[in-house]
Amino acid sequence: MAEKTDIAWCDATFNGWIGCQHVSPGCDHCYAESWSDRYRFTEWGPHGERCRTSADTWVKPRKWNAAAEAFYRAHGHRRRVFSGSLCDWLDNQVPREWRADLLALIRRDARARLAAPDQAARERRKACSQGMVGPAQCVVRRHR
Repeated sequence: MAEKTDIAWCDATFNGWIGCQHVSPGCDHCYAESWSDRYRFTEWGPHGERCRTSADTWVKPRKWNAAAEAFYRAHGHRRRVFSGSLCDWLDNQVPREWRADLLALIRRDARARLAAPDQAARERRKACSQGMVGPAQCVVRRHR
């Protein structure tokens, strides 16, 4: 994952795993799927295997958290980390333990601002209202 990124609205990226599936029309031109196909990280889709990233990757947010004050002094804001640029953290094919690890990381390392956007919020709300997904996927607070 990246200490720096060209994504304009964030300072770094973090992915606990790589892989996802199409869940809405917004996924039609997914750069992460193209990127994964190019580098052959994992097969995309509902039956593709999700690949958990290395332990070194999971340590980076802790390092960023430890350096939070210096980053703030240098940039005038908390480090903004796009968590999930290569995955959907609510993907139902991801082992629950991985998602629990990600949420624990976000809670523990709160000095960096980790953003874990839902790739298909409207579709997930619809699925929740129709009882198509479990309650754990329906109780998600959005942080801005």
